Amino acid sequence: LHNPAIKEERRMTKEGFIRNNRGICDGQDLPSEFLMDIFDRIKSNPISLKEDDEARERFGEASVSTSLPSAISPAAFFASPYVEADRTKETNFNKERDQIVRTTESLLRRRRLTGTPESAKATRRTRSNSQRSEER
Repeated sequence: LHNPAIKEERRMTKEGFIRNNRGICDGQDLPSEFLMDIFDRIKSNPISLKEDDEARERFGEASVSTSLPSAISPAAFFASPYVEADRTKETNFNKERDQIVRTTESLLRRRRLTGTPESAKATRRTRSNSQRSEER
């Protein structure tokens, strides 16, 4: 009813509200007058979750100079936490990737400077294992 992203012609109607609430009382329908009263109260007094209110406040504090249309944009209330979570994930991924690259580069430099004793030992082990299998 109150989402500005939903076009007026696509918003919930009383008939749609009643249809969506069929059979919710032990398989029976609630009285239509009761459901219409609930619909009217929701329409006149929007239901607002505490999390949404807090998101609106945070968004409002973050951008004081925001004009009214963008301040009531659904993206301001619903997309912001997800966008922020995606940014955090991406930042953490990039940090981890950079750490792996630095560690790998460091290991490769050490091997180059020390004459690659680990790789030489591995090569010798492989050769000695293959020679043993040939002798059998």
